[in-house]
Parts: sequence; C-alpha cells; structure tokens
Amino acid sequence: MRVAAMVVLLLIPVFAQAQEESIVADRPGLADGSTTMAQGVAQLEIGVTGEGGDEELFTLPALVRFGITNRLELRIASDVVGWTSDGGDVAPVAAGFKLRLRDGALPLSLIASVQPPSGEGRLRSSAFEGEARLVSDIDLAEGLSLTPNVGVGLVEGDGAVAIFAASLEREMGRALPFVDFEASIGDGDTSMIADAGVAWVVRPDTQLDISTGVNFLGDEYPEWFIAAGYSRRF
Repeated sequence: MRVAAMVVLLLIPVFAQAQEESIVADRPGLADGSTTMAQGVAQLEIGVTGEGGDEELFTLPALVRFGITNRLELRIASDVVGWTSDGGDVAPVAAGFKLRLRDGALPLSLIASVQPPSGEGRLRSSAFEGEARLVSDIDLAEGLSLTPNVGVGLVEGDGAVAIFAASLEREMGRALPFVDFEASIGDGDTSMIADAGVAWVVRPDTQLDISTGVNFLGDEYPEWFIAAGYSRRF
C-alpha cells in the first residue's frame, strides 16, 4: 500500500502538467477568439508593430486581460507609444470586457470596448470611440479551426462602421500558423486588410508570435505592417 501511495503521489504532478491548458492569446491575428480568462488569472499580450502608409509608424500595442469570473474578463488596450519621423506621442487607451455567452461546439463571446478622448499629439483621440464584436471558434477538422468575428465600430470622424473578420489557423505541434482578414464597411466605403503569421507556444503560459499584412482595399488600414509579440499568462 505504501509503495502504491508513493507512486500515485509521484504521478500527480505529471498528470497535472499533461492536463494544463496552453495559453490562448488574442494576438497576433486580426480576429479575436471566444476564450475568456479563468477567474483570478491575468494575461499580458504585448508587441511591436511597424506600419507604412502616408508615413511610417512604430507602436507598442499592449493588451491586459483579467478574469473576473470564468466567463467574464476585463480588458485594457493601448498602442502605448507611437513613433514617426517627427518624434513620439502617447497613444489613446481603451477599456472593455469579453463575456462568454455560450459554450459547446459553437461557442460565442461578446467583446466590447470604449476609448475616451486620450493620447497626445498626432495620436490623440478627441472624441469617444468604441467597438463591439460577436466572436466564435469553429473546429473544421483535426487541428484546423476558423475564428469568425462580426461587429460594429464607432470611429472618430467616420461614424459607425460594420466589421467583419476571420482567422484560419492550423495547429502543428507548438506552432500555430494562420491567415486572416478584416474588412470595415461604412458611409459607402469598404476597406480590407489581410495578414499571415505564426505563433509559438514555447511554454504552457508563454507564446511568441510574428505576422505581416497588406492592405487590399480602401484607406482605413495601413498599406502594410509587420509585427512581433509576446504573451504571458500569470
């Protein structure tokens, strides 16, 4: 009996590690997933992004997520600081939540955020902006999933726009290559951007990523961008 008890005690950490779920981040793709943070768990998702258009801009996007319950998380997001050829400015800050509405084969969550007037210089937002999305995750085949998003955004100077996004991801061990797109439609104008990249789950609580994208239509998105990021669950 003593030997059996010792074996069980030794195997408990092994079983716990095997059952530990890997980190699920809302970066690097353009479409967000339906997974919410567990109660009392925090996650930091940060990166660096360079984009081109009328001028080149470098930012430090950051997202902080914290689980209030197992179905509700609070979110604070900002590009933190943006640099152009004329110098750097502080970026606006947005706050919001993700609420898991249903589980099962077709999970569904609501993501909503509001951005009050904030920031400095060229990056300053002088009016309230906001966004709300319904997001899901659909298993298409073994290791292949689709993440669709549909929502509405309120953009300073542009009014309300409809938002459509989707990400197609393939699980290949610890690597998660993906392709995705986002389109916005409002006031008779349509814009679309697409990107591709890969995320690596280097540890159950840690993910690295890299991605790049180009503008295919309209002028609401940068002509191109390249990004790299780090996500950590605490």
